[in-house]
Amino acid sequence: MAVTWKKIAYDIDPHSLVSANDTTPGYLNGKLVAGEGIDLTKGNDAGDETLTVSAEDATSANKGIASFDADNFAVSSGAVSLNIDDTPVNGELKQPVSSNWAFDHIADMHGSKAYAYSTTAQVLNTGSVALVLDTESYDALNEFDSSTMTGTADATEANKLHDADGGFSAANVGDWLWNTTDNTYATITGYVDSGELDLSTSMMANGEGYVLYKSHFTATTSGYYTITACVRVSGIASGKRLLTIITVNDSTTLATGQYPAFTTNPLCGLAAVVYLAANDVVRLLANQDQGSAQSLDIGGAYENFLSVHRLS
Repeated sequence: MAVTWKKIAYDIDPHSLVSANDTTPGYLNGKLVAGEGIDLTKGNDAGDETLTVSAEDATSANKGIASFDADNFAVSSGAVSLNIDDTPVNGELKQPVSSNWAFDHIADMHGSKAYAYSTTAQVLNTGSVALVLDTESYDALNEFDSSTMTGTADATEANKLHDADGGFSAANVGDWLWNTTDNTYATITGYVDSGELDLSTSMMANGEGYVLYKSHFTATTSGYYTITACVRVSGIASGKRLLTIITVNDSTTLATGQYPAFTTNPLCGLAAVVYLAANDVVRLLANQDQGSAQSLDIGGAYENFLSVHRLS
């Protein structure tokens, strides 16, 4: 019987090819090329060798693997997101990663704190009266309170304001009250309930209108502040005095006055540097001794104003 042997081709070359049309066989440690941020490490040399592929740690100059601080980042299914702080408080953050970081730390910056002015044709009687500063600007830290409440008294009682629809609260203690019917003023000395407040003097009768207002700046940070203020009235008699007064915690701190040379739309301004402790309350008052009521001249934002600027 004739036997025909068929040659079976086989390759005992230990080299590897990258693809079918690779022209040059080679070992793995030559065919695998480490890119940026990748390391190739041969193990167990001359034995049962291994080739380990690992990634380098990332740096500002080198690509690689990065980890994320759980305080500032969240990672889920490979997606990375920022932990955003949108709480409008002066909180503490280690890194400026928050969309609200500048707001959180604005107290550490210098700059204008508040500018408030009057758009109300307030009538000033003889004596010292806090101005209704009902409009404000540049108040990044909400240090100026320009809020007002209006209503009509529904009962008459000595040293009381009664208004069942008043919506009063304990936060009204210390506020000023303007009786818009007869242009008298008082301060709030006590809170009874949502429809009753105690007054520093008897000046409200049934049916009389009122404006309850705060109009004050409260310092959040202690330091030196520039305080600038101006009062302008529609007119004052010759030889009569107009005063601009700044109080801190309801005590007179600054005051300047003049006997205006002109009787129509006279004004009186002041500017000074004052040290304020945290939570000190600043108000602007006016005083005129004409003997009859005078209206504020509210022709613009620069007629009757209080400006506070922290220096340090």
